[in-house]
Amino acid sequence: METKKEMDADRLDEFHNGRKAAAANIDIETCEIRRLYVPEFDPYLRGLSEDLATRIDLSKDLFLRSPDSGGWVWERDLPEA
Repeated sequence: METKKEMDADRLDEFHNGRKAAAANIDIETCEIRRLYVPEFDPYLRGLSEDLATRIDLSKDLFLRSPDSGGWVWERDLPEA
């Protein structure tokens, strides 16, 4: 799997769109939920160095996943309904 650092802008857009598509199909009644501290500028960016994490704004957001979601999705990517 590529890291964000290795992705070009098109590939990064494709990744974010994939997470939004997964969010549209997730069953929130049966999914696993986790609250994580993430950078405000990109909630899917994880694994920050401790030094960088202390210099940027972090928010505490919910992430959800199900067996068929292909990974965690950000709560704000879920459809409003």
